[in-house]
Amino acid sequence: MNYYIIDNDEEETYARQGTGRYDINMPNNQGDLDWDYLPNYEPVFSHLLIPPVEENGYTEVVEDGGAIGGIGIIMTQRLKEIFQEFNLGEGVHRFYPLISADCETLEVLPDIHYHYLQVVDLQANYPAINFEKSTFFVKDRFEPEKTYVSILNTEQLNATYYEYAGSVLSFEKLVLNDTFKAMDLDMFYFSKLKPKTFTYIIISQRLLDGLRREGLLKWFKYKEVPIFVE
Repeated sequence: MNYYIIDNDEEETYARQGTGRYDINMPNNQGDLDWDYLPNYEPVFSHLLIPPVEENGYTEVVEDGGAIGGIGIIMTQRLKEIFQEFNLGEGVHRFYPLISADCETLEVLPDIHYHYLQVVDLQANYPAINFEKSTFFVKDRFEPEKTYVSILNTEQLNATYYEYAGSVLSFEKLVLNDTFKAMDLDMFYFSKLKPKTFTYIIISQRLLDGLRREGLLKWFKYKEVPIFVE
């Protein structure tokens, strides 16, 4: 099985136009969503302010622009249903309905249905990495030179991540263990590892092919990464 990092394709999607009348300091606000764990409360989301529809319709994915905490994807009902056909894992993802509104008039668009897919760290919730068989390194964001580091467990992974804060902690080879093999996930995420300059959601070849079959891959950029399963 091949695995790929994915990200919104900014050339195909449009970005949300702010958050409107939204108190970013309110309890349970969207900015407080975590990278590692799903919330034990119901988050309060701002209206999703989007441009007026054009001839080619609304985009299937909307760029969040950092308004929502953690990592995730804003997607249409159609795209949500495609993702749900695959194994997204228990306790490591959650969908939230969003209210769409016209960014110019702020009027709610009741027939436009977007959802936020939150994805949280797999390693924090399940011990999925075989550290002994994996190869890790750190590097400067803008320099090619690598420094290999020994990481033998989750505690060392977290400590190394904070020790090299500001740098890129990545992997030359990431081997996933029997726990992951049994789960056989089609989507997952590691908050402490950066396959490129940033962290990314990772999807399986199955999910990638499913998006391609439905003509929905155009909304994403993707790149294969050296992830292997025992």
